[in-house]
Amino acid sequence: MGAWFADNWFNILSAGGIVGSILFAAITLRSDTETRRVANLLTLTQGHREIWSKIFQHPELARILKRSVNLKDQPIAENEGLFVGMAIQQLNATYQALKSDLAIKPEALSEDIRSFFLLPIPKAVWEKTKMFQNEDFVKFVEMCRRGGHSL
Repeated sequence: MGAWFADNWFNILSAGGIVGSILFAAITLRSDTETRRVANLLTLTQGHREIWSKIFQHPELARILKRSVNLKDQPIAENEGLFVGMAIQQLNATYQALKSDLAIKPEALSEDIRSFFLLPIPKAVWEKTKMFQNEDFVKFVEMCRRGGHSL
């Protein structure tokens, strides 16, 4: 055994170095992936905050969040439709990132989506614009609207 080790010590050391390098690379890759997922979540959160801050900047948009809105007497205003459209696009970006496992899923996302699309204005805008969305995204939103969970 001693002679064999003396003849092969360099090969053993080289193999150990290669295995160690592979393990180090795997650990680094996992850490980098988690860091990117958190960074992506922060970016999505920033976009979400930008959109929703418009309600504070433009109080007339607050009607979007009201449960008792009569759309026959007061149809959806252009700025309300645009706001909901931006919220849908932000949700689509979030959905695509989550589906690709590029971000950490926020807790209660399905419930948040459901409560938003139960409101009269978002519901009406969604019904008019969902035909322009990706089929898998529409299925996701519809499942959330029915109270189901996805992703």
